[in-house]
Amino acid sequence: MRYKRLILIPIIFFAGWVSFHKPRGVEYFISFDEAQIVNSYSPRDLINFYQKLCKKKWRTVNRLYTRNLGGRKKRHKKERIPKIIHQIWLDGPIPESIQKLQETWKKQHPDWEYHLWTGKEIEFLYLQNRTLYDAVSTSKAKNKILRYEILYQFGGLFVDIDFACIKSFDILNENCDFYAGLTDQIRSPELSSSLIAATPRHPILRECIQKLRKKAPETFLGEMDDLTNSFFQAVKKFPSQKNVALPATYFYSFSKTDEEVSHHGHTFAIHIPVQELEF
Repeated sequence: MRYKRLILIPIIFFAGWVSFHKPRGVEYFISFDEAQIVNSYSPRDLINFYQKLCKKKWRTVNRLYTRNLGGRKKRHKKERIPKIIHQIWLDGPIPESIQKLQETWKKQHPDWEYHLWTGKEIEFLYLQNRTLYDAVSTSKAKNKILRYEILYQFGGLFVDIDFACIKSFDILNENCDFYAGLTDQIRSPELSSSLIAATPRHPILRECIQKLRKKAPETFLGEMDDLTNSFFQAVKKFPSQKNVALPATYFYSFSKTDEEVSHHGHTFAIHIPVQELEF
């Protein structure tokens, strides 16, 4: 118990700093290549090597990022993606450490709707993959299914419960139809499903939901997530949509301390490793 309390202390202080810290508004997005380098321990030459090896996909994500977010971006009166934050919790009482992280999202988005989905609410929610949802046994597997279904129906921003928000996502919702973050994988672009935002009934989400129907409950979590393939398929079918895969530095930054986060003004959210949270 004492060990858990010691772990909880830095989480509370970090979440508190995020809640009261007001970083300057994002008006300028750094280049895709610069963002890739900032968040990687790999040498620039190695990153360039793999980008040439898988150049078609890397060029695609670079082009979409540059076209929709590159350089100076203006604020818009109307958002493209609804200003709703969705999070999921299916495991009983919420630990204090998680509650602190939840507050960072509410603090940075005072005019957004915040919705925490619990098991009781899910019972009454229409799910295209209800059979699969009922068949899988773990909260992690159910969570994977729910994020696509919820976003497809309502639109907005889904984020895993173990993230701290650093700054408002307004500018992203105003300039994109879909966005998610790339992992730090440098060989080939790989999108993480831990943080996704989209308009309602977005084709990328529809594709993910359809692919889930073919999954077997017993091997569900062991299979590769379909978000990356669905993203590239949708980009081909709907080239005019503002779909963006942001470099890892935006949502999956290596920066963890207050000083590092303050220095890198392009970080929107920080993932807190599960071993640092109290359950």
